[in-house]
Amino acid sequence: MAVDPKDLTKDEIVQAYRLLLARVPSDAELARMQERKHSYNSLRQSILSSEEFARKYERMQKTAAERQTPTLIHLHIPKTAGTSLARALKDEPLLLPARLVNDASLEELRALPRVQRQQLRYIHGHLSMGAGEALGTPYRYLSVIRRPGPRIFSFYQYICRTKTHPTHELLTERGMSFGEYLDYSTTEMPHRLELDNGQIRRLSGSFTHKGLGQERQILKTALYNALAPNMIFGFVEHFGALLGSLVAEGYLSSADIPKRNVSPNSDLYDSAIAALTPGQKDIFDRYIAWDTYFYDVCEALLLPQASIKDPQT
Repeated sequence: MAVDPKDLTKDEIVQAYRLLLARVPSDAELARMQERKHSYNSLRQSILSSEEFARKYERMQKTAAERQTPTLIHLHIPKTAGTSLARALKDEPLLLPARLVNDASLEELRALPRVQRQQLRYIHGHLSMGAGEALGTPYRYLSVIRRPGPRIFSFYQYICRTKTHPTHELLTERGMSFGEYLDYSTTEMPHRLELDNGQIRRLSGSFTHKGLGQERQILKTALYNALAPNMIFGFVEHFGALLGSLVAEGYLSSADIPKRNVSPNSDLYDSAIAALTPGQKDIFDRYIAWDTYFYDVCEALLLPQASIKDPQT
């Protein structure tokens, strides 16, 4: 068993300073360390617990974080072409390894060793704002929104055709129309949160029942997050522009990606809305009001060519 020698020589103390602090000690420091009759272990502990080393380590971490390519975190809002986009992105070599995560499994992500979290290049799933904080390493967000009326109708269609969805059997057994599903959602919290202005709820990080009735503040937070420098933001209705941006930034090798999980019978949307009872239409209008405002503001700010005429033309 190796013995940890005491009474280190001046040269040994100098070597320790060079290794841990990248400098040589002053004459006063040398004298003080020799007076304390340090061993290798005690000298190491003394240096590692110093304020100087703490500042140096903090600078080293900051420099390493600046050099690291941010992990792309895809906040997949249901029925916003997220399945197609995620399939294309997670096949990109530069975005490997990838990991599927959702709001319920964020604690598992947070519990991973830091080195594993640093290695992740792409995280995707039905996530709300805040997933980056759980990652704890440099990140960049990606999110896509959609006109809220068609989105929640598409969500209803998705449940109807997806046998593995927990609510599929209930909807099909009862033969629920879209309007009846809206009625049903008012007392079923997971469905209520998804349908009732669910896009601003996810993008504000307030995807819980506590946010009900707080839509004005949630809208402000969602707008702030959508316009943040670390957000790549897009629209289903302008999907080509988003894909072009991802190609230009090096996240996608091609803008030609196959569409998956496409909602069938989209032409039934108008007739489904027309068939709503007055009470169901009131629910529908409330469910899309804040998301519609959010969509319009984002479209005007992030796609000015779509809504504002160029004054030079």
